[in-house]
Amino acid sequence: MTKSPKDIKTLLEKVKTSFNEGKIDDAAEFLSNAAKKISEASDLSSCEKFLCEKFGQHLLSTGEIDIAVDSLDKLTQIHPWKADMHSQTLASLHYLPDIDQQTIFEEHKKWANINAPAENTENFHDNDPDPRRKLRIGYISPDFRLHPLAFLISPIICGHDRKNFEIYGYANVGKIEPTTEHIKSKCDFYRNIYGVDARQIVEIIKEDKIDILVELAGHANGNSLEVLAYKPAPIQVSYLGYPGTTGMTQIDYRFTDEILNPPQSQKFYTEELVYLPQPLACFSSTNIPVAPLPAEKNGFITFGAFQTNFKINSDVIRLWSKILNLNPASRLILRFAKGDEPNIRDFYFNRFEKFGIDRRRIEIGGRLSYSDHLHQYDKIDIALDTFPFNGQTTICEALWMGVPVISMTGDSFASRLGLDILQSVGLEFFAAKTADEYAAKAISLAQNLPSLSKIRASLRQRLLAGNLCNSKRLTSAVEDTYRKMWNKWCAEQKNADKKMISNENRSKKNESYLEVRQPTAKRGILYMIWGNNEKHEAMLQRSIDSVKKYHPELPIHIERLEAGGKINKTRICSITPFEETAFLDNDTIVLGSLDFAFGKAQKFGMACVINECPWARRYNDKKLTGDMVEYNSGVLFYTQKAKPLFDAWNKLFPITDASIIHILNGKKCMMPVADQGSFALAFEQTGFLPYVLPINWNFRPQYYKTCAGPIKIWHCSVDAPQSVYEWNQKQTARDSIIQFISFDAKCRKID
Repeated sequence: MTKSPKDIKTLLEKVKTSFNEGKIDDAAEFLSNAAKKISEASDLSSCEKFLCEKFGQHLLSTGEIDIAVDSLDKLTQIHPWKADMHSQTLASLHYLPDIDQQTIFEEHKKWANINAPAENTENFHDNDPDPRRKLRIGYISPDFRLHPLAFLISPIICGHDRKNFEIYGYANVGKIEPTTEHIKSKCDFYRNIYGVDARQIVEIIKEDKIDILVELAGHANGNSLEVLAYKPAPIQVSYLGYPGTTGMTQIDYRFTDEILNPPQSQKFYTEELVYLPQPLACFSSTNIPVAPLPAEKNGFITFGAFQTNFKINSDVIRLWSKILNLNPASRLILRFAKGDEPNIRDFYFNRFEKFGIDRRRIEIGGRLSYSDHLHQYDKIDIALDTFPFNGQTTICEALWMGVPVISMTGDSFASRLGLDILQSVGLEFFAAKTADEYAAKAISLAQNLPSLSKIRASLRQRLLAGNLCNSKRLTSAVEDTYRKMWNKWCAEQKNADKKMISNENRSKKNESYLEVRQPTAKRGILYMIWGNNEKHEAMLQRSIDSVKKYHPELPIHIERLEAGGKINKTRICSITPFEETAFLDNDTIVLGSLDFAFGKAQKFGMACVINECPWARRYNDKKLTGDMVEYNSGVLFYTQKAKPLFDAWNKLFPITDASIIHILNGKKCMMPVADQGSFALAFEQTGFLPYVLPINWNFRPQYYKTCAGPIKIWHCSVDAPQSVYEWNQKQTARDSIIQFISFDAKCRKID
C-alpha cells in the first residue's frame, strides 16, 4: 500500500527540525521511519530531495559518521540515487574507525559497476604515439579554490617543464577565488567546466587532445568520475585528492609512495599503483613568521586540531579527552566548517562532557581566511591528528608554523598520511601505532617546554631543508613517470599496429567455412570477426550456412582479427578480395537470392538499407545535425566505386561521437560506441548516393516489427522462426497477395 506523501513530508520536516535543534538521535529515528515509508512509496516528491542530497552531509558535518554512513547506505538501497550521492557514501567509509580495507574496496567496485561500466569506455584514441614529443597533461578537479588540495597540487602545476609538457586545467569550481585565479594563471590552457554536462566535458578533453588526464578528487564532492568513465584520454591517473581506489578500470594508474601503500596493498586498488619518492605531496605556504611558544605565556599547554570534523569520530574524542584529563590545565582548540554554529558547537561540547571535559576548556570555531587560519597556530603548542583518517595539508601547515603533530598510524592509505609527512622531515618519532602510545607521546611532549620551544624554533628550517618543500624534486619525478607511462602506451600502439598488419596479411588453410579463403571469383561474401567468442563463432557459422543454401557458388572470405573494434568495419573496402562484395554482420541469416542487390551495387557502387532509426541527429556529435539519413552498416553490397566513402568513414570514425542514449526494456541505457553515426556523416560529406534497398534486405525484427513481402536477410541474434520460412515461400509465389508479417518483442511471428 502506497504511503501518503504527507506522512513522509511530515517525518522529513521533523528530521530537519531535530537536526537544527541539535537532537541528532531524534533526527536519525525520524529518518529511519521516513526511509521505511519511502521504500513503500511509488514515487519520490521534491520534498524527499532534502533526504537524499542534504541530510547525509548534515550528519557528516556533526561528526555522526556511523549514523551518516548507515543512513546513506540504507537510502541507496531503497532508491537508486545518482552517482554523486553514492560517491558521498563511499567517501564516508574512510572516516569509519572499524572498517576493513577489503570492504571499502568491494563497495567502490560496486559503484563502478553501476555508474562507470566498462562498455562506456572509449578504447580508441588518435593521439600521436610519438614517445619523444611534448605531452599534454590535463588536471581535473573541483578543488582549484581555497582547499587543501590546491596547496598540494599548485607547486607541481607551477613547476612543470613547459618545453616538454603543456598543462591544461579543468576546474569544476562554481565560486572563483584568488586561489582559483592563481592556478588558472599557471596553466597553459584553463577550462571552467562547472555546470557542464559530462558528455560535453568528454568532448572538450578529446578536442584538447589530452595525453594524460589526472583526476584529483576520487569520490569527493564535485568529482568528475563520470567523465573519466568514458576515458577521453589514453592514459588516466588518480592523484592526491582521495585516500583510496576509485574502483574504476578506466583509470590506469594511481600515484602513491612506499610508506602510504606497501606493495601488498595493490589488491585493494583497481588502478596500478605507481610509486613516487616520499612524501607523495609537496607543500608551499606564505612567509608568515612563527610565533613564540604560547605555553610560555599562558602557563598551560594548548592542543589543537584544524581538520574537517568528518574525521573527528567517537574514538578520536575519547582519546583526546584522555589526554586532556591527564593534563588537567590544558586546553583544546578545534576549527572546521560550521564550527561557529551554536548547535554544532553544543553537539561537540556535549560529547566531550561525557568524558569529563568541561566545555570551558574547549574552543570551537569556523573557517577563516587563509592568513587568519595560519595565525591560529600561534595559539597552539601541540597539534593532535585524527584517525583513522589522518590530516595532510593541516599537518603540513602545523609543521610550517612550528607546531609538532602527534599522529596515529594504521594499515590504510588514509591512516598513514601522518607518518608519510613526519618521516619526510625526520619526525617519525611523533607517529604512534596505538592509542596508548599516542597519548603518552602527547603528554610527554606537553611536559617538556624547553624541547617544545626548540622544536618550534627549528621546524620551518627543517621543512625547507627536507623533501616536503622540494617541489622541483617531486615535479621532476612526476614528469619522469608521465614519460614512462607515455612510452609504454606508445609501444602498445606499435604492437597493436603490427598485429593489425599481421591479421591483414594472414591467410589460413581451407579446412572449414570458418577459415579464410583466397577465391578468384568476381563476387563473394565478406565477414569480419575478432576475439575468441564461442557465441559469435556459432552465429557466424549459422550465417555462412544460410549463404551456402542460396549461393553455393559464392566464395567466402573471413577477416579474423585478434583485437576488435567497430572501426575495423571502415576498412572492408580495402581488405575485400572481391570486385563485388556483400559484407554481412555475423548475426545475419540469408533467406533468398542476393543477385538483385549485387546488381545494384555494380551499377551504383553500393546498395544498402536505411537504418531502423534513420535520424542521425540522435547521436551526441554536433556534426550530426538536422535530418541527416543514417544507413545500417550490417549489410552492405559494394564495389570499389564506394572507396571514397569508406576512406571518409575511416577518418571520421575516431572523431565522431556516435554514442547513443536509448530506452531498453523501460530503462535508459547507453551504447558507448556505434559506427553508424560516422557512416552517415561520410555519406553527407562525400555526397555519395547508394541504391536504397527495402527493409526486407536487412530486416531487424526487434525494431521493425512488421514488413510486407519475402524477407531476404534476417538480421538478429535470435534464429528466424519456421513461420518466416513458410511466409517467404508463400510471398515468392506468383499469385501471392501483398500482406504484412508482424513480430512480437521476442521476434516471434504474430498471427
